[in-house]
Amino acid sequence: MSQLDDANRQTGVEEPAEEPATTSFDVIVIGAGLAGLAAAQLVRRSGATVVVLDGNPPGGRARSFDRNNFIFNTGPRALYKGGAGQAVLNRLGVLRPGGKPPISKTKFFTDGKLVSAPVSALGFLTTPTLSGKSKAAVGKVFGGLPRANPDDVATRSVHEWFDDLGLADDARAVLGSVIRLGTYCADLQTLSADAAIVALKASAKGVIYVDGGWQTLVDQLSIGLDIRHQRAVSVSSDGTTAEVETQTSTLRSHTVIVAVNSPQAAQGLLSRPLPSSGPAIEASCLTVGSQIQPNPVIVLGLEDPIYLSTHGNVAKLVTNNQSGLVVHTMRYRSIESTVDNLDHHATRTQLNELLAVTGVTPEHVIESEYLHAMTVCSAIPTPSLGGMRGRIAVDASGDRNVLLAGDFVGSAGTLVDTSLSSAAVAAEDAIRLLQNRRFIS
Repeated sequence: MSQLDDANRQTGVEEPAEEPATTSFDVIVIGAGLAGLAAAQLVRRSGATVVVLDGNPPGGRARSFDRNNFIFNTGPRALYKGGAGQAVLNRLGVLRPGGKPPISKTKFFTDGKLVSAPVSALGFLTTPTLSGKSKAAVGKVFGGLPRANPDDVATRSVHEWFDDLGLADDARAVLGSVIRLGTYCADLQTLSADAAIVALKASAKGVIYVDGGWQTLVDQLSIGLDIRHQRAVSVSSDGTTAEVETQTSTLRSHTVIVAVNSPQAAQGLLSRPLPSSGPAIEASCLTVGSQIQPNPVIVLGLEDPIYLSTHGNVAKLVTNNQSGLVVHTMRYRSIESTVDNLDHHATRTQLNELLAVTGVTPEHVIESEYLHAMTVCSAIPTPSLGGMRGRIAVDASGDRNVLLAGDFVGSAGTLVDTSLSSAAVAAEDAIRLLQNRRFIS
């Protein structure tokens, strides 16, 4: 049983009644994560008939849960104000109430102590973590972001990009910690540098911590959709009509959008092989409902790939007049290094120690949830595959009326921005196919 399935059981989510055996639609969407829901809404608004299939409740990794009146996201979640997904949410009229975290109050954690982080002009001048030469080098990277072309470094890893820039170890540590924050990836020798630049550009306008957690987005994207609790088993197409087999029925449509949570899951539904994709990345997450506010409210590890952020001081994440706020901590897990494959106890102890550095000790914790190996991205861009442009394309299924969407699809954005952008492209392609066949005006 997955952690999400276990959470469903703990929160008493009821399974809907079985759906009719056979039904036809203009479009079938497989997967009710943010990509699937956004694609379905865009198709629905064109006037086409659409159904969404998922064996789990809507939301996927974007779901939130009420833990003793604290709203916990499935790990730390932030919307980048400069990200590619914002245009899709705007188009759908999805509201994102919430707040912008106080980045100026960020500290680095290094050698067992907290030091100032260069997140402002003053920070660059005063931080003890950078030499004078490295301050200038890091400042040059950030100052050049508006003009930087990600495609120029798509076939270079982040570490190779650092080599090209001639960065010293202290500059590499500082930039690496910020890139980890924006990409959720600790393997900078594997991640393509274009993804790092895109993430840095997106974060330049800040992020939003959403009131009510990301469930706020899920709930809005679910409105008006026919979402059925059915797990798809296979997808087939003769080029004109597509069939989706579920555990209980056969559904037919003119077009299918496969918006599942990984390239492996997509491949399991299709009859033809998909192109290669990068590796998945995971994180260990400890979320707490705290009686007090951490000080500082944001911490980035330099030597260790760890992170803390206080979400509840800017977003409404408590209910029923509960006092306290929500704090997220995370350890970015390595793809290959056995050093990062710590056991549950060791990792959770490290994250509790990070909380303690900010003043949050066990007596301050009202509620907590630990996720040891949560997938944060199902396939990162890699230099060997051509970076972000080398990700699996929306039309890569081999059948023109079977399309793909998700955080591993398309060349736009990273993380949820990739999911939403690919969903929009898939929906537009599905609508175009229907219009060409004159099923919708």
